[in-house]
Formats: sequence, structure tokens, C-alpha cells
Amino acid sequence: MCHVSVTHLIRCFARYIGFRPHDYLQEQRLRHAKVLLTGSALSIEQIAEQSGFNSASHFSRVFRSREKMTPSKFRSINF
Repeated sequence: MCHVSVTHLIRCFARYIGFRPHDYLQEQRLRHAKVLLTGSALSIEQIAEQSGFNSASHFSRVFRSREKMTPSKFRSINF
């Protein structure tokens, strides 16, 4: 649709945004999840689903790798 290769599009996106598209999307999902963790009583599974993750386990893995703590620990500190 854009008449450029996927590689070129990813490179341009990263140059202007500072993240690759996948990393940018994941960062946006994590931001949304943090809002839900601190401002709602939803379960981790519900937060994972509402934030666009395929499963709660994948969400927890990504969250833990980026934040250096589990979603539950983040909630207990910030709630």
C-alpha cells in the first residue's frame, strides 16, 4: 500500500519514532496495562486481554522483562 518494502518502512519508523513498530506497540500496551493495574481491580488476565496481549503469561513475561517486577508486584507498590 505504501509502495515501499517492509524493511524500509520499519527502518523509517524506527528513525522517526525511536522504536521498531513491534517495540512501540508493546510499549503502548504496557502503558495501558500500568494504568489498569493502578486504577482498577481487574485481574491480571483481564488486564492482559484489554491491553492486547495474547495471554496473561505472555503479558507477565513481557512486563517482568521491561519493568523488572511482576504485574502483581507493580500493582501492590502503586495501588
